[in-house]
Amino acid sequence: MCRLLLEAGANPNLANSDKQGPLARVVGQWLGSPSQGQKYPSQEVKDVMMEVARLLFEFGADPARAGGGWALHRALHIRHYEMAQFLI
Repeated sequence: MCRLLLEAGANPNLANSDKQGPLARVVGQWLGSPSQGQKYPSQEVKDVMMEVARLLFEFGADPARAGGGWALHRALHIRHYEMAQFLI
């Protein structure tokens, strides 16, 4: 679905009402939010989210826009170095 939307011209940097772009949302899903009662996602979910992140980059997602800085900060803060390295 993500590829279909991007191929149809969806903006990979467009922020939502919380000022988070698609990349920030993907990273949030990949990392989970245990402090808010969410469990860390399964490896299968992480693999899919990493694939979506790569797809967003392929279509021009900018990690410095629309919450991307938050994504890198969050990844480093909870020591998910795989995602942090990918964002850099």
